[in-house]
Amino acid sequence: MGIGKDVTLPEGAEAEVVVALFGNIKAAGNVRDTVVAVGGDVELSGTVRGQVVTVGGSVLLRPDAVVEGDVVSVGGTITLEPGARANGQLHEIQWGGPGLGGLTTWVRECVLKLRPLSFAVGWVWVALGIMAFFYLLVTLLFPGAIRACATAVENRPASTLLLGLLAKLLVPFGIFLLALTGLGLLLVPILLLVVLLAGLVGKVGFLVYLGRLLVRGNAQRFSLLGSLLVGFALMTLLYLVPLVGLLAFVVTGLWGLGAAVVALLGGLRQEITPHSTTGPLQPGSTPPMSGPQPVPPMPVQPLSSVAPAGVQRPTPEFGTLGTPPDIAGVVPPSGPGQPGAASATPATPVQTQPPRYGEWALPRAGLGERFAAALIDAVIVVLLMALVAGPPVGWLLALLYFAGFWTWRGTTVGGVILRLKVVRLDGQPLRLEVAVVRALGAVVSVVALFLGFLWIAWDPERQGWHDKLVGTVVVRLPQSPPLLCL
Repeated sequence: MGIGKDVTLPEGAEAEVVVALFGNIKAAGNVRDTVVAVGGDVELSGTVRGQVVTVGGSVLLRPDAVVEGDVVSVGGTITLEPGARANGQLHEIQWGGPGLGGLTTWVRECVLKLRPLSFAVGWVWVALGIMAFFYLLVTLLFPGAIRACATAVENRPASTLLLGLLAKLLVPFGIFLLALTGLGLLLVPILLLVVLLAGLVGKVGFLVYLGRLLVRGNAQRFSLLGSLLVGFALMTLLYLVPLVGLLAFVVTGLWGLGAAVVALLGGLRQEITPHSTTGPLQPGSTPPMSGPQPVPPMPVQPLSSVAPAGVQRPTPEFGTLGTPPDIAGVVPPSGPGQPGAASATPATPVQTQPPRYGEWALPRAGLGERFAAALIDAVIVVLLMALVAGPPVGWLLALLYFAGFWTWRGTTVGGVILRLKVVRLDGQPLRLEVAVVRALGAVVSVVALFLGFLWIAWDPERQGWHDKLVGTVVVRLPQSPPLLCL
């Protein structure tokens, strides 16, 4: 038996059966039972006690060939040379269309060797030429989108690959949810078309990035089309290598789709984020000044100096908040070495306490980190649900897992591994009722085609819908928090 290769039975040899999948059979010996070829031809010059069957190929009986049973050819022909004998019936089954010769060659040379291209298959090069035409067309029509995708791959290579994988996983889930609504089936073709176009634009962007990477020293001499042609040529060479070609095809497809998602989210973020020089105020921070405030010179007086009669020294007690009162209109006396009355000298400054920063001031966790932590937690939840035979008890157990860990330690097992923690923006501890509402809000983020989670990518505070619901953020800790404190 041979898979993807030819099978030969030499003269004088015997075999019970001879089978070839996507390969040819050449038998000069004796076969005690059957000869079967799928996607290949059969050439006989020996004796076959049983039947000869080929699918997608032809049968040739040489002058000394003897077949005791029937000879069947599906999609091919049966040829008997003078002297050949077939004691059974001959069956040539044609379906009126083209033969399977090109298809079987493609399966043998491309599919079984795990590569998209092969010099032995002509029609794949025609398909490659059509794809090149579409790549050029997309580059000419959407140069800005292509540059955005190339920049996304260059600046965030890991995030684009991860988001591409996530998008691939979400497409079947989105189709399933649309199918549940009934009328949502009308949106399935639109969804598939959007994903196809996004993947096409992102793939072109990745090829442009690859071309820029190869001609980095002469990048200014290459235009967008030039970089595309260089990247396309390299990818074509990779497609010819067995196993490497398939890996390159899959990985670049995911990378391209992720680049399109990152570019789209970046565009949406620019639309959503207001164009201002200051970011959102954080708890404990001071509002920005409307302009540069000059600081007047501070007079230096000896400690033993006595204030003139009728003028009392201002007291440093300014209230609980440490804010000095309005002293407009109070002009200190002028003296030797001091400015005149026209330049008022401010009162002695009071040292205020610096604002207290809590855990909410730590760096925000991005979409990639939170997605990785969610995958770890998902594995644990699935194992727990398997112990209780699935829903509905399993859903309650999942709710208790997240809400319980958030209330107890502010993080989950996945958060401990990725050094993440859920904190409230008001600095208060995360109570159980808040954690439960956040967990239920996460369900809404999932049901909405994961849009509530994808919102993290372009939100300035890196908050999902469930975070905004209860006023929480996920921060990145300097070290992994312990689950147990003994």
